[in-house]
Amino acid sequence: MKELKPKKRKTIVIFGVLLIVCIAILVIGYSTKEVYTTTEVKIMEATIVSKELSDNHYLEVNVPGITNTPLWVETTQDFYQQANPGQTVGVVIGAVDTYNTRKSWDKSQLNLKYSTTNWEVLSLYPTLADAQNENQPNKFTTTATLKQRIKSLDGRYFFLFDSGGKKIMAEVNNEYYQSYKPQSTPSDFFELEFEGIGDFNHLVRIVKP
Repeated sequence: MKELKPKKRKTIVIFGVLLIVCIAILVIGYSTKEVYTTTEVKIMEATIVSKELSDNHYLEVNVPGITNTPLWVETTQDFYQQANPGQTVGVVIGAVDTYNTRKSWDKSQLNLKYSTTNWEVLSLYPTLADAQNENQPNKFTTTATLKQRIKSLDGRYFFLFDSGGKKIMAEVNNEYYQSYKPQSTPSDFFELEFEGIGDFNHLVRIVKP
C-alpha cells in the first residue's frame, strides 16, 4: 500500500531520524520556510474514532500511548467506505519534527531552528499484521557525495549529502565539519549506514571516513 499523507499537510514531510543526529531531506531550498523530519517510526494497532469526507477521505484514529492522539490520516475511497468507528487497523506512525528555516547571506549555508514535534500517521493498513508484513526491518550502507555544509541557528553543524539523487543531511561535530569541504572532496567519498522498516529508512551514522 502506498504511503498516505497526514490530514491537510500541504508541505512535504521529510523522513529521517536523530541518531548521530541526522535529518533526511528529500526536497530543500532557500525559499523553504519549514522542513519536516521524522525522528522515530513505529508500527502499531490503532482504533478508528471517526470519519470525515471533505476535499479527500480522512479517518481519525486513536493510537495507544501516543501523546497527541487521536490522529487524522488521509486514505483511499475504498478504504474509507469499508472503515467504521471502533474498527482496529494497522498504522505506521512517525514522530515528525518541524524546523523553521531562514535564508543566509552565505548561500552555502541554511539556518535551521527547531519548532515542534508531533506524531503523524505515515501509512494505514487493514490490520496490524498487514502493516508488519509490508514493513519488514532492513539495514544497508551506501556511498554519498558531500554537496553542502550547513550551520543551524543554535550552533549545530550539518553535512548535506547526495546519495543516488536522495538528499541526506547529517549532524556532525565542529571538528568533522571543518575537516571536509564540498569543493575538495571527491564524489562518493562518504559511506552512510541506514536502517528502518519497509520504505521508511533513516540514517544511522556516517561509516567512512
